[in-house]
Amino acid sequence: MKQRIAALLIIAVLTLTACTTNTITVTHDDTTTNVQAKGEIVALTGLLPELTNPDQYVYTLKGDRTSTVTYDEFSQGQLNTEDNSLVFDTIMCDCAGITGLQEIIIEDKITIRKGEEAFIVKGELKTYIENYLTTTPTVYEYYINEESFSFEDLTEAPEIVMRLPTNALELKLRGDNPSAAYADMNLKAAVQQYTTTPTAYTYTYNEEATDWNKKNLTTGTVIIARNTITLQQGEQTNIMQLSTTANTELAGFITDENKTMYEYKLVSAGGFSPPPLSWEDFSTGVWDVDNQVTVFDVPSKKYRVRDLATIDVITLTTTAAEAIMINELLTSVERTEYEGEQAIVLSEFIKDIENPETKTYQLVATDGYSPEAFTYEDLKQGYWLLESKHTLFPHKNVGKNRIRDLEKIIPQ
Repeated sequence: MKQRIAALLIIAVLTLTACTTNTITVTHDDTTTNVQAKGEIVALTGLLPELTNPDQYVYTLKGDRTSTVTYDEFSQGQLNTEDNSLVFDTIMCDCAGITGLQEIIIEDKITIRKGEEAFIVKGELKTYIENYLTTTPTVYEYYINEESFSFEDLTEAPEIVMRLPTNALELKLRGDNPSAAYADMNLKAAVQQYTTTPTAYTYTYNEEATDWNKKNLTTGTVIIARNTITLQQGEQTNIMQLSTTANTELAGFITDENKTMYEYKLVSAGGFSPPPLSWEDFSTGVWDVDNQVTVFDVPSKKYRVRDLATIDVITLTTTAAEAIMINELLTSVERTEYEGEQAIVLSEFIKDIENPETKTYQLVATDGYSPEAFTYEDLKQGYWLLESKHTLFPHKNVGKNRIRDLEKIIPQ
């Protein structure tokens, strides 16, 4: 009888063990759900809520340690509910072997493009950049939908592009990446491979300014960049020196007495160029030597140009004088509706132009922002939304074409 009772107890324990369920906390969009993991081996994907596009997220797994993975990695994982350990049979993953899994956090995926390579951010954005992409993050310019940001102002976005000035070079010297260019050289030897005039450059070594005469720097990363700009006016070219110790007032480079007769276009070495500035705005400009960027009193960050290479002095044209001012025409153009909102078809603003299809049109915001020129067909399909105060092009709806506070249209 005792043996029979003991056998029944063993069967009961085994049954309870087989039916054990573990609770995993899953967090997504500030919503936390407790998910029951049933069975001995559970696919990780079975613990997720319904996601329209799971590949657009990264997944942070928290147990006895924490690891962040892409969906490709996550989808190949399994949970052993005996100890809540993770098993990945087909891939090498730093999350393999995590035990005591307690939480899965689902966050929007951030892709950083640096040169020809693409990196998926795992963890906090700026920490990832500093730990894995460069030891000199403040030298880079960061672009989100073609708008530039400094490292200090960088915020999260689905895609971020890191760009070094084209006249600069990132040298990785020995240390963590022995296969990097110039890995077996010291700093001076590496720089001399890049330029025969090293004293014409500034140097940033692991975020600190480096004197050319400093020796024995053989690990880490160094960025080298010019400290001169080109002033271009018609066929005349002058090379101007930027101070390496104090801010430089850009107006001091302009000696022409008829300053208000020109516009001033800033061009970075990488080709980035915001819309031209009037003399009134340009004269407020300063080259910020500490942050290596232009600073103006105008509100738009578009005028923050890193690695300034050229100031192009442009004679004002009659085209600029023929700009169509939006506010002056609001009461004289025909209105319509777009998805329930009062709107004006953009071609209404240019209805008095002869042969409008032969021209292109520059749309300019009050802060000076202006994307690439639009065609007449674009304007026929685009809208100025009167309540939202921005343009909309349903046929080419990308962020850079959404212009807030449209001020004028310039036929070209």
